[in-house]
Amino acid sequence: MFHLQINGEVVYKWRDVYGRPRTVCDLLQASILPLGYEMTESVRERVGKTTAESIRRFWRKMQSTKDGKKRKRIKAETWIKLAIRPDEIKQTPNDVLAQLTEDNSKLRAAVDEKAADLYDEMRQRLAHSGKEFTEVGKKQ
Repeated sequence: MFHLQINGEVVYKWRDVYGRPRTVCDLLQASILPLGYEMTESVRERVGKTTAESIRRFWRKMQSTKDGKKRKRIKAETWIKLAIRPDEIKQTPNDVLAQLTEDNSKLRAAVDEKAADLYDEMRQRLAHSGKEFTEVGKKQ
């Protein structure tokens, strides 16, 4: 299982959308995407409802607390925990790294190929001077 924790400060910002589980799930998805994780579409229903319900409970707790200092403390100390099954994760940081490595290899091969073509073209242009490409000095 993947376990996510959402801080009370973030939950407080999401209080306006607790009645919309799909929006809550979209916010969660947007939050974990920069970390390299992406959830599958099938997770929207379960995770959206669970998280929305946790946000609703948190918001009710905040509304019942009138003391500003206590509200700040509750926001700082509260963590909503969420469990996601591995089959609900579409992409992990390892997947991103593998894709980047593959893209890097392709780009490196393309650069090597273009450099070889350029080297051959320069050799042909300098062939009439009687010198090898590698013998030509910086001034020439």
